Amino acid sequence: MGVGKYSPTVNYAYCRDQHWFERLESEEDWHDDEGYDSYGYHRDTRLDRAGYPERAYLISQELYESVLDDWVFDGIRPVEKQI
Repeated sequence: MGVGKYSPTVNYAYCRDQHWFERLESEEDWHDDEGYDSYGYHRDTRLDRAGYPERAYLISQELYESVLDDWVFDGIRPVEKQI
């Protein structure tokens, strides 16, 4: 996945399991129990788990790559790497 549409926080989740989000989403509003959609953005704030809106990644490839390096998949949902 490249820059655009999907948050880099969900990249590894989709690489490891294409159906990870289907197990978390609510049928009523297509968001998980934490309020995030399948693209990785929160329904209320429109920010991803790293705290950035989609447009920030469209402006900066460097930011996208930095966030991409900081997020992994724990088998359930995207999580920030523990250093």
